Parts: sequence; structure tokens; C-alpha cells
Amino acid sequence: MHVIKVQTNWKAGDVFELGQRTLLAGPNGSGKSRVIEAIELALTGSVSHYAGRASVKDPKTLWRSCPEGAKTLYIEVTLSNDDVIRWEQGRSNGKPEILHNGKKVTDPVAPGVMAVSDLR
Repeated sequence: MHVIKVQTNWKAGDVFELGQRTLLAGPNGSGKSRVIEAIELALTGSVSHYAGRASVKDPKTLWRSCPEGAKTLYIEVTLSNDDVIRWEQGRSNGKPEILHNGKKVTDPVAPGVMAVSDLR
């Protein structure tokens, strides 16, 4: 199972179609890390790159990179088995939700995904 599509409005937003093997190339600041961070945030509920900084779950940190006027910040990841995992955070309450195929998930790690700490 692998990620085949990422759709987001975080950090300018876009839709990324990915293959089983995808090479991200481009100059500094072109958004290569944004794709990886969006996938990590949607699947694990955090971004390890931000370790030691303010929590990535802090609404102030995330909303700095959101489109003006957006009421919800979201990242939607489609997997090769057609599962859809959506991480979203409303501006009003700042609490993230993870949805798996449209149903709310209480575990911050998406179903079938291992946290990096579990792998160590």
C-alpha cells in the first residue's frame, strides 16, 4: 500500500498525484518538503521535522501557512487500496480531526500506519 494522491490547502495547497516511486525535484522553496510534511501530518498527526519547535498541532503554527479566508485547514491522502485519510483542523476550535473513509478516527495515527517511534 502506498500514497497515490495528496490534496491540501496547507502551504498554498495543491493536488499531487504520486506513483509507487516518485522523485520530487526542484529548487529550494519549490515545495518538495511540503508534500512529505503533508503526508506525514495526515498519516501520523504530527511532523517530525518540527521536533523541538512549537507543536505542529498548535493552530498558530499551522494557520500561518493557510489560504486567506479558509475556515478549515485540510490534507487528504488517497492510498493505493482506495482508502482516503483526511486530516482537518477548523479555525474556530483549532483541534485536528482524522477521518478514515469519512469516519472519525480517535487514534492520531491513521489506520494501518505505524508511527516512527514504533519502528525504532
